[in-house]
Amino acid sequence: MIKNLPNLSKILSIHLLLTFLFINTSCKTGKNNNSKWETIFNGTNLNGWTVESIDNYTSNNFWKINNQHIHCITNGNRNHSGSWLVYNKELEDFELKFKFKSNHSLQGNSGVHLRSSLDLPNNKMQGPQIDIHPPKPFRTGLLYDETDGVKHWLFPLTKSWKLEDYSHKKDWNYNQKGWNELYIKCVGTKIITELNGITITNYNGKGILNDTLHQKKGVGLKGLIAFQLHKKHDIDIAFKDIQLKILK
Repeated sequence: MIKNLPNLSKILSIHLLLTFLFINTSCKTGKNNNSKWETIFNGTNLNGWTVESIDNYTSNNFWKINNQHIHCITNGNRNHSGSWLVYNKELEDFELKFKFKSNHSLQGNSGVHLRSSLDLPNNKMQGPQIDIHPPKPFRTGLLYDETDGVKHWLFPLTKSWKLEDYSHKKDWNYNQKGWNELYIKCVGTKIITELNGITITNYNGKGILNDTLHQKKGVGLKGLIAFQLHKKHDIDIAFKDIQLKILK
């Protein structure tokens, strides 16, 4: 037995080394490891963002920086083609969170496009969108698909663009006079949203977001994020504390 102690010692050393390497490698390859929240709006200008529209002269006047907020305000002007404030990087898996405040007395619609593509010749963005709708705040945080050939709600699932009502959890909360926080997580075909800490959308789009239609458009699993000003809508909405965490 005494003669075998050196061999036992070597075996234990190798075992410990392999264990260390496995743990170290697992940590390095974990999807969320070392991912940190990054502020993607600096509060002073739109560096890293681009206003996109078929009428840039008019649209650029709608997107302003006020008090370190991104402020989209149309001042009663409905004679516009709509526009998008696009973040200038394509994303796959990520978490996004921001705060917004709006004038709910106006009938304007906004939203956040996810993993979408700009289609200016047709004056649209192709891809899924998280709705922000101050006149009917129950829609805020729900998932709509703007992709040609779809054009209906994914969560809750409908057959058209119409959504007259939706029953949220009892602790659902929307602040009509102050700031709301919207959190969005996209991983693979899964999309989760939270409004003020309450889960609104929990959707798995397997077989939809990765189908042939979405692949041809280059949307659903990878693409751009953008804040929306809907065509011919009058709106007054502000965004701040915009943070992004890359997961892949």
